[in-house]
Amino acid sequence: MVTKSDKIKILTSLRKDIKENKYPLSYIKDFSFYHQNPNFNCYAYALGLKTPNKYFNLRWDGLNIYNPGTISQFKIIIYDEKTLIESFLSDCDILGFDIINSTINDTISDNYFKVSIYLEENQDSFFRDFHFMRQNEDGTWSHMKSVGGIVTLVSDAELSKCNGNYNYLSTYALKKKK
Repeated sequence: MVTKSDKIKILTSLRKDIKENKYPLSYIKDFSFYHQNPNFNCYAYALGLKTPNKYFNLRWDGLNIYNPGTISQFKIIIYDEKTLIESFLSDCDILGFDIINSTINDTISDNYFKVSIYLEENQDSFFRDFHFMRQNEDGTWSHMKSVGGIVTLVSDAELSKCNGNYNYLSTYALKKKK
């Protein structure tokens, strides 16, 4: 069971990550951190979350803090297109990001960075996997392949059809709230 004290500690730590980050994020600067800390996933990487592994390893009723919606709702969410996007937007709001709709190819202000959202094609599966990619400060895109996976740059082809079995859902431009 998640206590109010647990929620406050986690949100405080995650907001500190965001406050300390310089957005847009840098693939080169983040590469070593995420390779040396295997308990992060594509969601944490895309948002620049670097809260210590001790929070990642806390699982309440099957929850993983770096699954969309867990940060804001602290409950298990079965993802479809609507719930995945709603969960992402809810987390971004509670973490302190301003969010605007965008596209992969939109030009955005220097204060923003883009995150693209993908959902596993297999609609027969009860638990559909998600994936997130981010645009870096130099305009390139990158992602982390699963929990503890490698961080790599992304080709234009991957942006439209992530890993061959994930459908592109949406792109958002985010910036830290003042």
